[in-house]
Amino acid sequence: EEFEKRYGNSPANVLRIPRAREVGQSYVTSVFTTLFACIFSFKTILMNPPDIVFTNGPGTCVPIVCAAYFARMLGIKHVLVVYSESFACV
Repeated sequence: EEFEKRYGNSPANVLRIPRAREVGQSYVTSVFTTLFACIFSFKTILMNPPDIVFTNGPGTCVPIVCAAYFARMLGIKHVLVVYSESFACV
């Protein structure tokens, strides 16, 4: 209840982050997609740091979680990271 009072009036933004590697993608081409995902993630987190990041699966979480922890280490903002893996994906 306290959380809703404190943050309930602020708008939520959902942002889709590019995947670092698609299922079945070759390791050679995944270098480029991973670099793109990292650049996108770091730019997004450092330019407009969120309060919280919800993520699932290693294909999307590695670059965005690294960027969130980087922002935390630089003292820009303490970004809360919530990782959820579901057995429904297995």
